[in-house]
Amino acid sequence: MEIPDYERTEAEAMTREQAIEIYAQCAQDLDRWPPPREVLEFVLRDRTLWNDLIPLCAGDWWADAEHLCPLLETIDPNLTFELASHFFQVGNPRVTTDVYWYFRKIAARWDFRSFQTVWRDQPFEVRRAFIETVFEKEESDRRECPEHFEVRHHGERHGHSELWLPVLPYYPSAAVRELRRLVQDTGDTEGQRLVEEIIAERRAAFAQAAHTGSPRTYQLSPDEREVVARLMNLAVRAGFRRAALPPIRLSDEPPPLFVTNPELEEELETEDEGPRGEPQQGRNELEVSRDRQRFRPETLSIEELLGCYLPRSGEIVLWRRGLAWCARLLASHRASSADDVEPWLRAVVIIHELAHWMMHKLRGPAVAEWPTEAYLAAEEAVHEGWAQLLTHYVAKSLGGRFRSTFDALNRRQSAVYQVWQQFQRVASDKAFACLDRLRRLAPPASLQDWQELMQ
Repeated sequence: MEIPDYERTEAEAMTREQAIEIYAQCAQDLDRWPPPREVLEFVLRDRTLWNDLIPLCAGDWWADAEHLCPLLETIDPNLTFELASHFFQVGNPRVTTDVYWYFRKIAARWDFRSFQTVWRDQPFEVRRAFIETVFEKEESDRRECPEHFEVRHHGERHGHSELWLPVLPYYPSAAVRELRRLVQDTGDTEGQRLVEEIIAERRAAFAQAAHTGSPRTYQLSPDEREVVARLMNLAVRAGFRRAALPPIRLSDEPPPLFVTNPELEEELETEDEGPRGEPQQGRNELEVSRDRQRFRPETLSIEELLGCYLPRSGEIVLWRRGLAWCARLLASHRASSADDVEPWLRAVVIIHELAHWMMHKLRGPAVAEWPTEAYLAAEEAVHEGWAQLLTHYVAKSLGGRFRSTFDALNRRQSAVYQVWQQFQRVASDKAFACLDRLRRLAPPASLQDWQELMQ
């Protein structure tokens, strides 16, 4: 595809020194990235600049698809393949797979077998990194395609029983099949062994998920997506970047509160005995007496009962059994059923946990994200105060059952879950601006730090 003449004229008119200076300035300042289109085009067409300039952005070069993809579409695919091949040869397979993934989405222009001429010359460390990156991206791609979800649970109810879809076996994606052919055609026995080992591990993990309480990928319903959009738009309006949601998993494992206090679940749930004569997992066969002196918590913690955000893996886990139990508890104090309460409770928890993720990962105007160790070091009151405050903003916007469910749950929570109330009159734009500044403080961030910023 030819680049329009006026763009070509702008690029050619720019001097090499000007392009280098502008690109370097933008690469070091998140607010100025990406650089102007003509600068990016200049850098891409001058092969002598590839090694020095593109790595300045520390692996984030292809991340801003909104700005870079339109540019890539105007570039000759052969030049783009040359760029990808170059980075593969100099030991940066991650950029190579980023280029490939973009072109795989817009058109079938080339595949991994184009690398046969350079594959054999690479050390195994580079080939291994390329293979592992392909599998990593393939899993990310599967999360975006519902037909590829390893296990799907919609969280809806049909009559009196939940609707569960069957577990799908792991089947290598088109990208993995292309990669498999590449290592086979080049006679790369080490690469073949690694690819087959990863495929075998994935198949075993998928099979295990069918028979255990392993967390399942959770697909948001249309109503839940609308609620999430209310939250995300608050951030975008305050200058934060749009982003794909983190993985959300639904777990059948007992939440931490039920591990220490199993009697809580037993009090509200009738035990399922199962068919006579058949042993059943979890069946009460030992007749162990219950500890009547065990401490019973007076408040409910979302993270110990309903769901949690895992900063190191970047995932959100919803505790299915905790949600069902809490829905029964809330319904017992109002004229409604647990089936009516649970969808609203789940929506409240999803927003609360996404607020934790936003605090940690969402790219702000000045700070890309909060470094994980600094994020973890912040006081609990800061973490829970922020998550509750953002849930309050959404509840105020939606009103109705979401608002009443949030309030009913909050009345049963500890002091750290009440911190948000001192900030409820602060506009959401100011709250997000304070988050951007909070990230820049020396850790650990304290409640006092946050209070001073929010004044």
